[in-house]
Amino acid sequence: MERTQELFVQIEDYLNGQMDAADKDAFERQMSSEEGLKAEVEKHRLLKEAMGDADLMAFQEKLGRVSLELKEEAIQPSRQSFSYQLIFKYAAAFLLLIVSIIAVISFLPNDQSGQLFQDYYTPYPLESSLRGSEESAELIVVKQQYKNEQYVEITSDLERLSVYYEQDHSLKLYLASCYLEQAQLQKAKRVLSQIPVDDHYRSKAEWFLALISIKEGKKEEALILLKQLSKSDSFYTESAMDILKELR
Repeated sequence: MERTQELFVQIEDYLNGQMDAADKDAFERQMSSEEGLKAEVEKHRLLKEAMGDADLMAFQEKLGRVSLELKEEAIQPSRQSFSYQLIFKYAAAFLLLIVSIIAVISFLPNDQSGQLFQDYYTPYPLESSLRGSEESAELIVVKQQYKNEQYVEITSDLERLSVYYEQDHSLKLYLASCYLEQAQLQKAKRVLSQIPVDDHYRSKAEWFLALISIKEGKKEEALILLKQLSKSDSFYTESAMDILKELR
């Protein structure tokens, strides 16, 4: 994979939701077949989270201005062969690049975190429909697609259905799993956080929130959630206890 400016623009468009449906599908298929591209997208996403959208935009604009000034300086005739101003501008550009690299490195999860996530993460299992429960034909179809692991295809449907069936918090777990299958950690976190603390689905949400924290390298956040789960009577209690042993 060649790391070009065109590729970086594609990645930014994808992360900012600015691709149309056809381009997005093609890009996601490419990611699924190219580990290098998938890793590059993850780095860009983490950089955005580390710096914040506003800071990242300001950084890009400043770097662009410095680059433009350097080009103008290079073509302008100079009386001196040694320009301290030019050196300063090169140093400023270099410093900006170093800052961005440090931000990414400090925010990237370590190998253990990534492996733990892979070892313990599985999408939330499809629940059996309660006898006598009223489900629309669309919801039945979407659940069947979820069972068939068509996560990308049903994401937009679940986004809408989880709002329509607001009290059915299992749909939020399905939606979060779809996001996680597409490495959209922040979207998954937002959906999982919407499940009320006193709801019986909350402990299941906290399991996935803990895994996301592990994936992001936020060990302390993960430990808090996992310790709570280890003391509860939850579907994920045993797994929480196992992963705690590996984190300590």
